[in-house]
Amino acid sequence: MQALQARLPLLSAWLGGVALFSLGPLLAKDGLLAAPLPFAFVLALAAAHLALGLGVVGAGPTGGRADGAQEAAALGFVLRLAVGPAFAPTDAHLQRFLRRGALTTAALGAALAAAAACVVPPPQLPDLHAYANAAVCAALLFVALVLGTAVQLFWAFL
Repeated sequence: MQALQARLPLLSAWLGGVALFSLGPLLAKDGLLAAPLPFAFVLALAAAHLALGLGVVGAGPTGGRADGAQEAAALGFVLRLAVGPAFAPTDAHLQRFLRRGALTTAALGAALAAAAACVVPPPQLPDLHAYANAAVCAALLFVALVLGTAVQLFWAFL
């Protein structure tokens, strides 16, 4: 996915953040949590920058703004195939949805990380934070699989 960052910057930055976040319990268990913090900070800034629609001038195959438009066009194409053009949302609505989703994911990750750092799990559930992290990351990786498949279908048919 990182190799496609020029064409899919929002999805690439978002997936990198999810992948790094999913390693949190393993890094905490081994006492290595401080090592990826600068990288996590850069990923969070990049995802927030893109999700807010600020983009990167000159990025992408058309030289336009990298603000989730490519991802929204691909997802819109697949939704129009699946449910018909009358029922599918517009690309602009999907673009806003994807940007808000990226910001919501970052907020959820921050909340889970803060809970893991500040809230002591009950004695009968010592791995509560690790399981919560795994459940959230599995759901987010499923979303990435759906979006990645939509992008591949879009590229295959257009």
